[in-house]
Amino acid sequence: MTGYHGNTPLTRFLATQTLGELRKMKADARNEIESAHTRVQELEADLARIEQAISEKAGGRRHPSNAAKASENGHQSEPGRPMKESIIQILSENQQATWTTQDVYDELLKRSIAPGGDKPLNTVGNRLTELAKAERIHKRGRGAYSLTPAPPENKLSFEEGGENG
Repeated sequence: MTGYHGNTPLTRFLATQTLGELRKMKADARNEIESAHTRVQELEADLARIEQAISEKAGGRRHPSNAAKASENGHQSEPGRPMKESIIQILSENQQATWTTQDVYDELLKRSIAPGGDKPLNTVGNRLTELAKAERIHKRGRGAYSLTPAPPENKLSFEEGGENG
């Protein structure tokens, strides 16, 4: 039993499997993890809608006219849509704008698709960081993002301005 440590039922079972069977088990486990992540995103979206309904019933809806317009215009994310894709959709509606984490979170709230949990703003910030690292969006500064890269800085050269102005 080289490579296996301990004498548990699982390690004994793994030792009897062929390389092909182990690779299939690994792929199956990854698929289950991906399905679980998708389900968590669906549940977060559901929770956000429940929180929005609670807020509406309590009379504390933040932006009622904008939320209604977003729903009427078909901007509401379909159930189960990954948050990253919803963020890309939001940024694509004003591609030249620089969005802060708070701006994106507020827009997700308006559409009733903001994440739930204790720190939803952190969740949005994490997704924005992940999108920037994957080069799907561009970081413009601390907590600021855009769908398009920042324009190059306009530096005055000697030819343009000369030494004497």
